[in-house]
Amino acid sequence: SIQRGGTLAGSGFIAGMVALQDGGTIAPGDPVTLTLRDSLTWDGGGIIRLVLGADSAGSDHVSVGTLIRGADGPFVFDLVDAGVTAGIEYDLLDFDGLIGFTASDFKARGVEGSFALESGTLAFTAALAVPTLPEPSTCALLLAGLFMGCCTRRRLTRAARDSIQQARV
Repeated sequence: SIQRGGTLAGSGFIAGMVALQDGGTIAPGDPVTLTLRDSLTWDGGGIIRLVLGADSAGSDHVSVGTLIRGADGPFVFDLVDAGVTAGIEYDLLDFDGLIGFTASDFKARGVEGSFALESGTLAFTAALAVPTLPEPSTCALLLAGLFMGCCTRRRLTRAARDSIQQARV
């Protein structure tokens, strides 16, 4: 039983039933697979922390005999970005049996994307990065700088022209 403040970490195999309670964490490592051969009962508020690399093979995984939905609450994956590739599908969790969950039950923290339950796998597709626009004040400063640069250049050009004319005389 992984209780509030507790963490089950590392790789390898656990033969018995595991319960992830509210405030507990499962965090396999970087990148490894943690196999829970029997079952995982996941209560809302429990967190599974996984490191995601450039592809699914270079990322953490949890393998479970049967994934069972426990008490209600948020079912959160804390996803650590270690080179996530947008548009790639990551196999976060695979299972032999599933009781009570739908793809919409899961939430992601750390990396944006969407979940899908596909024949024994909970898959996560990383969202495409959305370009962010600078704040309006940043744009105004940039435009003011460009304007001042043009004015200064124009003055330098006139000064250079005047000095050339004086040199000819």
